[in-house]
Amino acid sequence: MSILRRIIGETRAIGGTWITDNQPLVSSAGVAINEQTALSIGAYYAAVKLYADTVASLPWDTYIRIDGTRRPYRPSPSWLTTPQPGNPNFTGFDLKHRMVSSLLVDGNCFVLFIRGRNGDIVEMRVLDPKRVEIRERDGIPYYIVTAQDNVAVELTADAILHIPLFATGSMLRAPSPVEQHRTTLGLASTTQLYSAKFYEQGASPSAV
Repeated sequence: MSILRRIIGETRAIGGTWITDNQPLVSSAGVAINEQTALSIGAYYAAVKLYADTVASLPWDTYIRIDGTRRPYRPSPSWLTTPQPGNPNFTGFDLKHRMVSSLLVDGNCFVLFIRGRNGDIVEMRVLDPKRVEIRERDGIPYYIVTAQDNVAVELTADAILHIPLFATGSMLRAPSPVEQHRTTLGLASTTQLYSAKFYEQGASPSAV
């Protein structure tokens, strides 16, 4: 099995958002919160989807700067409209949607570049951010990607584009919005569960 196939493997996504089996963090509200449980909160899911849908629907293009003037790069790269040549139903909209969803849920987006024999990019894949570890060597970042068979593969910045949602100083990886706001999300999840239980019992308050 090639390194590429090990990394790509079988992917899972819900609504364009990566779902991983990471250990949930217990919030102050007493409920466990991770990406999957956070997305079960209607308001959070709707907010992520709204941002992803909006950004993914915006037009994009490639440009080149010649003598200080920015001009459209032609011919346009094929990955603008068909990021995965083997799957013509996966469009540029889907690629952008997964990128934004990954940013809003994990705080990081990792895009794998697949190049042809001439060195040009022919395919782009959004990786599960939980499978990517960032390290440094002589001040230069590189990436350890855990493949589907749990074999670690080292890749350089030439093969992976890392987009952090929020980072300061020497941070290599942006913090997860879900982890940073687990108390707020925990309260929302608890309220949602309490309301569901209340109506399940016939909307009758307990007797005192």
